[in-house]
Amino acid sequence: KTSGEALADGRCDLPGHARLPRFSPLLHVGNQYSAAHGDFDVVISTVCPRALDGEPCPALTTHALHFEDGHGREAEAEAAIASKSIAHGAARVAKAIRAGQRTLVHCKGGQNRS
Repeated sequence: KTSGEALADGRCDLPGHARLPRFSPLLHVGNQYSAAHGDFDVVISTVCPRALDGEPCPALTTHALHFEDGHGREAEAEAAIASKSIAHGAARVAKAIRAGQRTLVHCKGGQNRS
């Protein structure tokens, strides 16, 4: 990114996920399409994932942590919900990684909530 350029919108990228080997070789983050394009044991979703045909597919989620992302402009109550959801998600990720499970955390665009 150069000065003044906006970040690319990654919400439609395919396969839509990336591995995070510095954290764990089992951990991936991604966008709304990533659950359908990988072989994951655990899928932690902050939005409903989409199937290969692009349709919403809640069955791809093993743990739903849906919350609105106000990009730092959340009201106090919304921030408290997001904070609690993030802490719960982090605990679930840690449990899955300790169990040796290939884990995906995804949001809509793969850039913020995941």
